[in-house]
Amino acid sequence: MHLSFCLRCAFLLATLPTAAAAVAIIPAPVEVRENGGPGFVAGIETRLVWCQPPADMDPVAVALGDLLRPLLGQRAVGWPGETTATNAIIVDFNAAHESVEFKKLTSPEAYELVVTPERIVIHARTAHGAFNGVQTLRQLLPAEIERSPRPGDPAWQVPAVTVRDQPELQWRGLMLDCGRYYFTPGAIKKLLDLMALQKLNVFHWHLTEDQGWRIEIKKYPRLTSVGAWRAESPMRGDRRRGDRTRYGGFYTHEEIRDIVNYAAARFITIVPEVEMPGHSSAAIAAYPEFGNNDVPGFAPEVQTRWGVKPYTYAPKEETFAFLEDVLREVMDLFPGRYIHIGGDEAPKTQWKNSAFAQDYMRRHGLKSEDELQSHFVGRIAKFLTANGRTLIGWDEIQEGGTPAGAAVMLWRTSENWTSLGPKPAPEWKHAMAPLKAGHEIVVAPKSHFYLDYYQVDPRESAEPEAIGGLTTLADAYAFDYLVPGLTAEEQGRIVGLHGAIWAEHIWDFPKVEYMAFPRSCALAEVAWSAKERRDFADFQRRLEVFQRRLDELGVNYRKAGTIPRQTIQ
Repeated sequence: MHLSFCLRCAFLLATLPTAAAAVAIIPAPVEVRENGGPGFVAGIETRLVWCQPPADMDPVAVALGDLLRPLLGQRAVGWPGETTATNAIIVDFNAAHESVEFKKLTSPEAYELVVTPERIVIHARTAHGAFNGVQTLRQLLPAEIERSPRPGDPAWQVPAVTVRDQPELQWRGLMLDCGRYYFTPGAIKKLLDLMALQKLNVFHWHLTEDQGWRIEIKKYPRLTSVGAWRAESPMRGDRRRGDRTRYGGFYTHEEIRDIVNYAAARFITIVPEVEMPGHSSAAIAAYPEFGNNDVPGFAPEVQTRWGVKPYTYAPKEETFAFLEDVLREVMDLFPGRYIHIGGDEAPKTQWKNSAFAQDYMRRHGLKSEDELQSHFVGRIAKFLTANGRTLIGWDEIQEGGTPAGAAVMLWRTSENWTSLGPKPAPEWKHAMAPLKAGHEIVVAPKSHFYLDYYQVDPRESAEPEAIGGLTTLADAYAFDYLVPGLTAEEQGRIVGLHGAIWAEHIWDFPKVEYMAFPRSCALAEVAWSAKERRDFADFQRRLEVFQRRLDELGVNYRKAGTIPRQTIQ
């Protein structure tokens, strides 16, 4: 058996490409250096070794064990040991073993990966850093390891390189809109797996909308028995007509806990979004008493068409009590720091026409409906702060004053952009006030990282139906979140970059994949890699290799080139 193994290794050493050609990591690391020599051959006798592992090492051990499973026929088990072990993959948390170069990297997510013919060593300070190193190691292995079932060849080559790396931004996120269309727990998990591969670490789960309420709230069962179902959806290809098919679905507490744990095992934090005060038709259809039921024509329903709808929560004490009850269950399900409350596109018409809302404004000294929205969001922010959480909302939450301690998700960065025109430089007028006031900002630019837009001009290629607009891969990659004129402290308050998959015209998971990939790869690199490390031509080279991995994973990504004019779903 050993002779056969050695012959296979010799064949691999003779036929594999050089390290320079083989290294194609997304997102681009801080440093990649060739070490020379043939690299490391992982085979059936390769061991896993831990050196001073932290208590939360289990996800790293599972990820490494899964990588070696094809070689061993089972998940590999790691053992305590030293960094001198041979034919081993070693994860080392001993600070005394850090190189001078690694000590210069300060992020808790930093790692150093050293590959020699004798061993692979991942140096890290945290389990998250080690997990990032495992994802890089995964990309150094041949794409065929992703197959299911996996190949039977008992030896793989890893190029002899040293990779040192850390992220530029601590929040690297992706949002999926499940309010318009429901995606199964299995689909959510696949997206989380693909996020982890790219070192994205925040999943923003958009769970409530005018067209559907997707999260079980045990105290208010009508939110799902009524609010999770609409009479029909817009017809595919003709959004003005209905398809006459009842549609809905929701996630139970048990499913949500399972998904939260699944994400945590990949060092991904889930940020749930429960919309208020607008985008609330589904909730008000379930519980009309929490809406502005004194306005003419009040007849709430779970909406069957897209677009901004007039139904907003009424500023009643009963409404605030209801929302606090909802948020208590949300906080119990999602342990992360941030709770997203939406706060965008809240029409003021019902408040203007509601005698109760107008009286509430007078009693609280509010001079306009904008101030009422600020007051509304501020009450929710105080409740979340009192419970140890941080409110985050779309940038409209700053209108009337950003609530103390809240974070802002900035989507309006290019208001002068026309949907199929060239991308202008980002505009930062909606960011300056909260940045100057000390609030954290997560940039989610509509113009560059709303992934429901066309990625190839639909006038030239038969693209699936999209909401409109054009954001090419090159457009996405070109985004720059550095704001001119800020101090270093103010720029440091931009903590994250975020992409959004809005689902008005994305009705199944293969289409989610088509719209997200490869543009999410650009998002991952812009959020992780320093500006001086980013080069679009080199990114395209690495993307060609990365896409072979997506092929093996069965991802329905958008391939390069135009599609002939024909019907495409």
